[in-house]
Amino acid sequence: MSTNSRQTVGDFFAAHPDKLAAFVGDMQALTSGMKSAIDELAVVIAAQTERARQSADRNRAIIARLKAIHPDI
Repeated sequence: MSTNSRQTVGDFFAAHPDKLAAFVGDMQALTSGMKSAIDELAVVIAAQTERARQSADRNRAIIARLKAIHPDI
């Protein structure tokens, strides 16, 4: 597509339906890849959240034991 013309994206794809089909295919692949990456990230975040919760539970237990030894803690 020439940068000097007033041709729109719609005009370009109307003149080149094969390029439109390729573009749509590329966008579908990109969308699918992004969805997969988001799904993987959600699994990682869930695992990290669970580890953080367990760590907080351990920290609370340690603090409770320390307070039993010395109430000013």
